[in-house]
Amino acid sequence: MTAELRARGGGRLFLLSPKQFLEVAAPVLRLSLRAGSVEDIERVERIEARDTYGGWTREALDALFHGLVYEGYTNRVDVIRYAADAGGEVEAELVYDLCDYDDDRTLRGFTKPISRISRKLQSQGLIADSAVQVLKAEYRNGPGPASGFTVHPLLVPLINSGGDEEES
Repeated sequence: MTAELRARGGGRLFLLSPKQFLEVAAPVLRLSLRAGSVEDIERVERIEARDTYGGWTREALDALFHGLVYEGYTNRVDVIRYAADAGGEVEAELVYDLCDYDDDRTLRGFTKPISRISRKLQSQGLIADSAVQVLKAEYRNGPGPASGFTVHPLLVPLINSGGDEEES
């Protein structure tokens, strides 16, 4: 379609978000915007992002990672990022390596700091009450130790898209 537009009309195609369009076109087209229009669009974009990423936004994910690092759980961020990069899963053995844990340590409670900070973000309105769980323990061999962890599939593209690199 882009080639057809160029061939028939001699123009170029620009794809802009509604916010970008208003910012670029308003001065050129001499549009008068009502106060708060750009903010309204930003709010709608945040809601759409939450729908796309299971209730999470880049801002909320960065806040989760920052909270984990602040509390000394940098290894949780590493595991989440590793799992997302691997398509959403990480085996327990690899968690031991990533976190430099001794073999006799259990992974019981590994996701608790993530869940606690997520609940705090919900109470602050940064994530939806229905937001998906970021990291979940998996028990493929029945009751007992976790066999690995998974990142919710809706979050994988958001996590892999980058963001706040301070915690890396």
